[in-house]
Amino acid sequence: MDKEMDDSQDVRISMSDAERNIENELTKKDHVRAKIKKIFYPWGQHKYHLMLKNAFLVSCVIAISMDPLFLYIPYINEEKKCIQMDPKLKIAFLVYRCLTDISYLIHIFFHTLRRVTRPLRKTKYSGLIGETSPLFWRITRSFIQNYIDILAIIPLAQMMLIFFAKLRDSRYSSTRNFLNFLIISQYAPRILRVYLSWKNLGRIPTSITGVVWVSGAFNLFLYIIASHALGALWYFLAVEQETTCWGQACKTHGGCVDTSFVCNDNTTPRNLIILNEFCPINPPNATVYDFGIFLDGLQSGMQASTDFPTKFVQCFWWGLRNLSSFGQNLDTRNHAWESMFAALISITGLLLF
Repeated sequence: MDKEMDDSQDVRISMSDAERNIENELTKKDHVRAKIKKIFYPWGQHKYHLMLKNAFLVSCVIAISMDPLFLYIPYINEEKKCIQMDPKLKIAFLVYRCLTDISYLIHIFFHTLRRVTRPLRKTKYSGLIGETSPLFWRITRSFIQNYIDILAIIPLAQMMLIFFAKLRDSRYSSTRNFLNFLIISQYAPRILRVYLSWKNLGRIPTSITGVVWVSGAFNLFLYIIASHALGALWYFLAVEQETTCWGQACKTHGGCVDTSFVCNDNTTPRNLIILNEFCPINPPNATVYDFGIFLDGLQSGMQASTDFPTKFVQCFWWGLRNLSSFGQNLDTRNHAWESMFAALISITGLLLF
């Protein structure tokens, strides 16, 4: 009996030593985390988090308001029947996009840092005190949770603008269309990030979302941004619609070379008479080619204009008018993607009403 008591006492002593060693190790890690907090949060972690969240929300709002500018960069050179890029708008977009992407990177960094510096939780497991979540898995989970931000900063638009001039051959047309689809789809996670940031700030009483007029102004802002984005998309699709007509005319009637219709120093000569005849805009001929809901914009000549303010106001008004009427005045053709665009306008209007 005495021997069993001695053995149990030795086990308790060894267990307590192990617990003290783990406690010391955790204390050292907490000390390291405290130093990291002092470096990055000299005025307090909570104050910094609130300030960063407010600043990040503002940067996200600026980002989604500037993103549709990408859709205005291409325009039609009617003399050569090819697509050109607005150089001033292109440079402005690249500069702004780099700045907003930096804000996303800062958000990812501090979100990961917050997980790293979070106090360690202690739990008893089999009589030992240990760390519930290793540092490596904390960082890994943080990156997984930031997948929305990672999707939002993939430089698809920058790649498209930089390599656009190289897409000269007809086999690159499908690649260009696929990239255009990805770029437009990337707008979704950027909008979702604004919604999530606003929702998270709403849980903090001292944040800017606690002000009543800010909440009302934000809802109005979403309506304006939706009109802006839909108008820009209408312009972009109008340009794509005219180039699609060119491609069909070249394939069907011959006399010109089917290319990607990208303007460059060695633009392939093509029969302009054929393109004007089988892609009539002024006056239109629906029996030859029907431009659908894009005809009004093409007849106004916006697709060939480099006057951005005029073009922007025209497209914004188109988006606002159709968003307010839920797209009821749009007379679409028997094209699935055009009907889907009209449906998107109607659904967006209902959601924001």
